[in-house]
Amino acid sequence: MNFANLASRYTRPPTVEDFQDLLQETAEAYEEVGGEGSDPMDLVARRRELHEERSPHGPSVSIAPETFNEDATLGRSVNLKYQPTAAETMNGVKESDTVAFWQGQKKEAQALTVDVGALVPQRIPPGEDAGAPHSARPFGTVVYGSDGNKISVNFDIGWGVRFTVVGNYVSVLASMAPPQTGRPAGIMTVGGSIGMFAAPSVAPVLFTEYVDELTNTDSSDFIPRPMHAVQLLPLLTDALLGTTQIDFFGFGGGAIAATQLYSIVFPSGTLGMSPIPLAGDVAFITITNNTGVLANYRLPFQLSM
Repeated sequence: MNFANLASRYTRPPTVEDFQDLLQETAEAYEEVGGEGSDPMDLVARRRELHEERSPHGPSVSIAPETFNEDATLGRSVNLKYQPTAAETMNGVKESDTVAFWQGQKKEAQALTVDVGALVPQRIPPGEDAGAPHSARPFGTVVYGSDGNKISVNFDIGWGVRFTVVGNYVSVLASMAPPQTGRPAGIMTVGGSIGMFAAPSVAPVLFTEYVDELTNTDSSDFIPRPMHAVQLLPLLTDALLGTTQIDFFGFGGGAIAATQLYSIVFPSGTLGMSPIPLAGDVAFITITNNTGVLANYRLPFQLSM
């Protein structure tokens, strides 16, 4: 409540971030219903009354459900860094935070569009050591569904992604994964929003698994198949010689198949391979480095979103 009280001290500007608005109304309702020890339901009821009183009224046309104006955070931005320092945390930098949220009634289940992207790209401080550049791997988690069905899917944020889900509940969390081995973590400003309509993107939604500094003839740990993953796209790697092997395993950990990925050096110096459709019984994969050198791998999975 201290955070909410702090937010309520400021004069309300012409436009207010949904999250800030919610804090202000919660603080006012908290004071009005008796503060500590008051009935939580009275607090929620009074907060909704305050929101209704402060919301503009008049003729309007909207495809959004009624509850989309109550207990909803339609969008906000956050500063992300993997394991921020105490000083950075005091300045609002977090490892993960919610950027959008809505809980509606059962009858309000419909198409929901999620849009998340980097507002400020990774920042490189002046004089940064060229031998150890910062690394940032932002990813999002969307939880959505209707009634008793709730699905949680991780996805790459990168420089921006948009997709559509269906339900009467959606929560979007932005997080920062560990940086590349041997590199300091970078800070990124990420923003997200939700809308009550279908606006899917023609670009595929991806989720990347990272395998850093895999030694020659060594295999990675089991990599769980990401939720909604339908195929493994061409790998990104700095290994140019020899072969790399990917093994596929079922739900019980039993081997299903293996494939050798022969290196083809393109002008850009990347490893060539065709996308690999993931069969229905594939639950885990491993990658084995047979290239003769230390290798870093990025495994982009395409999601059915």
